[in-house]
Amino acid sequence: KGNRFFFYDKELRPQEPIPFGRQIVSVNGFVRHPSGDLYLVGYCLQNGKILHRFDATGQYLSSAVASLDLPPQQQGLSTGYLAVDPLDGTLWLSRLTPYEILHLSVDGMMLQDPITRGPGTLPQTEAIGYRSFHYLNFDTALKIAVIGDTIVNSYISANNQTYADVFTRDGMLVEEGIRSNDPRALAKRIGNGVFMRHFNAERLVEVWRTP
Repeated sequence: KGNRFFFYDKELRPQEPIPFGRQIVSVNGFVRHPSGDLYLVGYCLQNGKILHRFDATGQYLSSAVASLDLPPQQQGLSTGYLAVDPLDGTLWLSRLTPYEILHLSVDGMMLQDPITRGPGTLPQTEAIGYRSFHYLNFDTALKIAVIGDTIVNSYISANNQTYADVFTRDGMLVEEGIRSNDPRALAKRIGNGVFMRHFNAERLVEVWRTP
């Protein structure tokens, strides 16, 4: 919608659109921080960063996290998904590719080494006639969530299956390869121990509560 925020009041009546002030493409992650600030994950044409911070009114503040070393037409693969840690308000960003989870301060600074699983690969490109095809030979992130004391990262594998991995906050792997029929695989925190999974196998939205 022309790089704008659309705000709504409590009755869902649209307010005046607020321009981003930045050309951001391939937007995936979006959260409102408890401080009121807005965070957007998407490739920025002006500065090559993927994490962008705005104040509560939608005015641009800063950008962080460099994009991947990819041609411009592939920079959508640099973006990812975002979750706020309810414990301390820090940010967890899961890149679309390669498999990498970044723990960031509210200013976008790295707080620890990235969580990775394997070396990770970028897409293979093959030219056929006048067209180029990009083979997604990697795990592609779907969602990241902070559930209790763990970080849950869901992804589509290179063989087109949905899985999730569970880590402690310091990056230790707790559980690997959770299949998509487990609610944790596509979970997003709503609040007060309630989580939402975007779709189950029947393409229905699920809402569930932790024990």
